[in-house]
Amino acid sequence: MGIRFDAVTVAYDGNVVLDALDLTVATGEVMALLGPSGSGKTTALRAVAGFVRPASGRVFLGDRDVTDLPPHRRGIGMVVQSYALFPHLRVEDNVAFGLKARKVPKAELRARVAEALEMTGMAAYARRHPRELSGGRQQRVAIARALAIRPDVLLLDEPLSALDARLRSGMLAELARLHRELPEVSILYVTHDQIEALTLADRIAVMDKAFSAASTAASTAAMTSAPGEAARCRSSAAGLVPTSSSARWVSRYRPRTHTSASGSGGRVGTTGTVALPGVTRQRWRMAATAAWL
Repeated sequence: MGIRFDAVTVAYDGNVVLDALDLTVATGEVMALLGPSGSGKTTALRAVAGFVRPASGRVFLGDRDVTDLPPHRRGIGMVVQSYALFPHLRVEDNVAFGLKARKVPKAELRARVAEALEMTGMAAYARRHPRELSGGRQQRVAIARALAIRPDVLLLDEPLSALDARLRSGMLAELARLHRELPEVSILYVTHDQIEALTLADRIAVMDKAFSAASTAASTAAMTSAPGEAARCRSSAAGLVPTSSSARWVSRYRPRTHTSASGSGGRVGTTGTVALPGVTRQRWRMAATAAWL
């Protein structure tokens, strides 16, 4: 089931944090929302989940307008930064929580809990409490809980931010594997880490202050125009370094050569261009080239 934002605007106390967002996530696609803190990434995620109500615009899951639906009726699985596991419940009971809330029959509940734990590699830890698990295993439990309800849409809000670099790399591979096993599930993945976005996502929406009270009508999310292409990019740890400039810049992805930046503004085209509209005080220069797998 796909996700569609139709001119969604969200404001807190008159401060616009999401400004007329138009964005579509196709069925079975991984879309990363990439940007710094305060750019509106999590707000967009919360609008899909039903935790915030848009001041204007509509949110669709498939062909269904869910703007006015409560969260528990949207059929969404969600994993947040803190994992939100119940410390007094065993792993299997944490995973079963959503199923119990939906009054799933006991026999089916046990089968779906076992399936989710097996899928995430946590079957051997079913009887443990969260305090007895490492951070990476706690994250797998949170993912298993989200998958147990068999959602059409999975929302991931910086789920790797609490992990060290080694665990983060391993969990990225696990998330990619899970998506291959569940190709019909659409994933909206919030991150501020460029490498996470390029590794996991089919497409990337770049969000910045364009989605604030100072945004202009022409400011939109920028996306890679070739699905799957960004996932083949392996970037060095140095990444992109900002330097002062008033120019509007465009980053171009060139398969099997390198990634470079050019100083011409423009719209998202059909040749693999990633525009950064709204970024008028930053120029991005490449500190290291990116190799293509």
